[in-house]
Amino acid sequence: MPEVYLLKIWQNGTEWCGLGGSFDNRSVCLGFCNDTLYIGGGFLTIDGDSISRIAKWIGGNYVDTCGNISSVNEIPSQENTITVYPNPFSDYTTLVLTTQLFKATLLVYDILGKEVMRIENLTGKEIKISRGGMSQGMYFFKIIDGNTSTGQGKMLVE
Repeated sequence: MPEVYLLKIWQNGTEWCGLGGSFDNRSVCLGFCNDTLYIGGGFLTIDGDSISRIAKWIGGNYVDTCGNISSVNEIPSQENTITVYPNPFSDYTTLVLTTQLFKATLLVYDILGKEVMRIENLTGKEIKISRGGMSQGMYFFKIIDGNTSTGQGKMLVE
């Protein structure tokens, strides 16, 4: 496998730092094996070199930019558009939908996919969520109205 410098690497748990490099397509995953960082994705070249879908980081001091993650941006889908505010939140957050719910269910999952909250028989266009026992971190939610998924998204607990 050719050795290259990766485009992004997790720096210290709170920042992403650019390492240079130009990918011809998206990188979608990072992984460690035997203390070595690998990246995978749909790319076929990096900086013009033929690298097919997986690359190994060989190190170096190429950090050029760093920044903090400060929010979660939702990507609109063909499903119901859901606005989450505030996001991140400390005590409460509100989900605002563009369509009316009738006896819907809200499911909230932690980062490992474990269901941590379920609220049933929801109606209306707003859902207020209490932090409850959720610890700091990222959570995923899904709203099901009847047998149909109405929408989904992410939220951060501070």
